Amino acid sequence: MQENKTAILPDGGTHADLKKKCDFLSNYAATLLGCGATCVRIEKNAGRMASVFGTQINLTILPSHVLVTLWDEKHLHSYHNMIKPAKSVINYELNTRLSKLSWEVADHGLSIDETLKRYEKITSEPTYNQYAVMLMASVANASFCRLFDGDAVSMGIVFAATMAGYLIKILLGKRHIDARMVTFFAAFASTLIAAQSRNIGLCGTPDVAIATSILYLIPGIPFINCMSDLMAGHYVSAYSRFVHAALIVICLSAGLCCGMALMKITFF
Repeated sequence: MQENKTAILPDGGTHADLKKKCDFLSNYAATLLGCGATCVRIEKNAGRMASVFGTQINLTILPSHVLVTLWDEKHLHSYHNMIKPAKSVINYELNTRLSKLSWEVADHGLSIDETLKRYEKITSEPTYNQYAVMLMASVANASFCRLFDGDAVSMGIVFAATMAGYLIKILLGKRHIDARMVTFFAAFASTLIAAQSRNIGLCGTPDVAIATSILYLIPGIPFINCMSDLMAGHYVSAYSRFVHAALIVICLSAGLCCGMALMKITFF
């Protein structure tokens, strides 16, 4: 029998309020998962807000779904929701803003309606500029080249190779191409440009230029999140993140090898 949505719960709330809180917390958790948060962070943030709302939450985090069961304070009535996170790139700015929201709810006792308004404002705001990130990633990669004893010319080549590869990554991403194929083509393009330094003798450290030209594609955050989930006992999520990160490494390695083969370069 379907429950009456306007029935009064023992704590004075209504079924509609409980459903609204469940829907919000499931969407909140799914958004955090989609932007690269660890399972521990999602559990703590959602649990913190659920407590303020006068509810008890049971949260299950899977690689592609989030399941939320929300109980009223006396554990007599519940709502269940399962949601699939939208595909998105890792976004620690959004991650931080959503985490800050959970503390605002806890510190100021925000109502569910006020929390929903702030959540919608946060998620609707534009994220960081991808082209600015491309520029910073290129500078960082050129710095890695210098860190491994690359000369000034090699740094310039790595900067250009990173810019080209990252631009391909942005353009293919906008066409919703699979992330693994995007990684392959980006690594392939960066390797082709960096390999020119060896073939035409532009710099004194061509091997360093080639090796560091694809470092911007290394999935460091997924590997770190994998270890965090593993230590927290979220084995399914940890395994999923590890497989995803490993596939990215395989794809960037394939792009590197194909680029070197095309330019007839061997290290062995």
